[in-house]
Amino acid sequence: MHIDPRLPNGGGALPNGTRFQWGNGKQSFELVLEYSFEVEAACEVTPRAPLLNGTLYEANFDAQFYFVFDSKKKRLGHGDAWPDPVKLPAKGTYTLRYQVRHDSMAKLKQLENMQVYVERSCSVDLP
Repeated sequence: MHIDPRLPNGGGALPNGTRFQWGNGKQSFELVLEYSFEVEAACEVTPRAPLLNGTLYEANFDAQFYFVFDSKKKRLGHGDAWPDPVKLPAKGTYTLRYQVRHDSMAKLKQLENMQVYVERSCSVDLP
């Protein structure tokens, strides 16, 4: 197993549309962070976000999701607070996108530099 720490290479916090307003008029905001990573061969990866993983209903955030895309923007997998492995079909560059919602822009801004880990299951030994 290989664990690759990653910092976001893009994204930010934005207000959601009126669809995400509470009955009392409170606005919901969304943070979207993107991470790029490369693999040298087909493998499985499990995205880990220690600040988010392991809590769902008791979490401080309204929603948390991740998505994994290939270089052609095809979605290969997704998950939430308990990540599952995603099969990557070949060598290449992939994008991991985290989406987190909260009613406080300030709380989301604290996550703008959130480090994540891409855990890889390799069929060959790494040097």
